[in-house]
Amino acid sequence: DKQSRPGIAYLASRKTFYDDREWEESRKQEVIERCREPFAELCLKFRSEEKASSLVQSYFSSPLVSLYFLISESAVEEFREIFRKASWDSAIRPYLRGPWPPYSFVC
Repeated sequence: DKQSRPGIAYLASRKTFYDDREWEESRKQEVIERCREPFAELCLKFRSEEKASSLVQSYFSSPLVSLYFLISESAVEEFREIFRKASWDSAIRPYLRGPWPPYSFVC
């Protein structure tokens, strides 16, 4: 019985906590990949970044993730057209900004 053995109850709760985090991380990676895939042929480099501030997390019910696509200047209009025509999952609220200089890809 877990209640009579608090150490076991504690370890079980930690296992549940880490299992949930692992599931959330794998789900986030799946969503990122689904967002990246339509642009794979245009993309020279790709990077993602999760916004972890408590203000952002309290405003959004799911993680806010920025996706950065390095594309050639000649591919900008094609990229925008693919973005406009993409079928987005109901959990995804995409915003397109740019083009910007490639700051996110400089070491």
